Amino acid sequence: MPIGVCRLCRETKELQDSHLLPKALYKQLRRLAKTDGAANTNPIVITPAVALQTSKQVSDYLLCTKCEDLLNKGGEKWTVANCWWSDDCFPLRAALETATPLHVNRKNRIRLYAGAGIVGVNISKLVHFAMGVFWRAAIHHWGPIAGHQPLKLELGPYEEQLRQFVLGECGFPRDVSLAVSVNSETNPGANENVLFPFLRRRKSGFRQFMFAIPGITFQLFVGKAIPRVHRVGCTATSKEQFIYLSADHFALVDMEKLRRRAKPKGSIARMR
Repeated sequence: MPIGVCRLCRETKELQDSHLLPKALYKQLRRLAKTDGAANTNPIVITPAVALQTSKQVSDYLLCTKCEDLLNKGGEKWTVANCWWSDDCFPLRAALETATPLHVNRKNRIRLYAGAGIVGVNISKLVHFAMGVFWRAAIHHWGPIAGHQPLKLELGPYEEQLRQFVLGECGFPRDVSLAVSVNSETNPGANENVLFPFLRRRKSGFRQFMFAIPGITFQLFVGKAIPRVHRVGCTATSKEQFIYLSADHFALVDMEKLRRRAKPKGSIARMR
């Protein structure tokens, strides 16, 4: 292992092969492909230029063993264990469905829950996991895969605030909002996808970033002009720790469009 400065604790140590998204997700995608009877169980990666199956994972020597362990125990292990594994095994969604929603928007098929009071929902793990991924996507040029370089997120002054939060040196950053949405769809292929972090929207005074793992989408808003609806609905800072159960899952709608366009079979890991 190479010796270098860990990007999280900033100490000079032996660096581990760090993944942008948890290594366990790659194993899950391969398991799904194997279950579907695919001869090639490698995930399908779709870039703006090409779609192909590859065993290459998005990783680089970035963090020390202690910081890798911090990310794992802080949220990665719990989140991966409770995301979608099959239509019969989606612990986070099952926990939400046993609770009474605070609000139901039937038109948009969205249910709002107070995650703070639901057994089986660990908001602090979800938040730490999400912030760790967004932070990693901002501090390093990952890839390339299939000849395409994943977008390096531009978080400006919020990059350092995210680092300090993930490290446990400060509370959740100001002028930052996080929304966690769980997919309620059970249609075949609705959940077995991964969406790498990317900039979804840039507005005057704020930006919106997003990524998704099987069954769960994370949206990050940064900037002083974040709309009030996103500030109030923040999963991390709202008293109720809002979490959303939604069938109108635009991230996975985009994924399905790509799936049909590329016409591959199996699970998709999308590069943006």
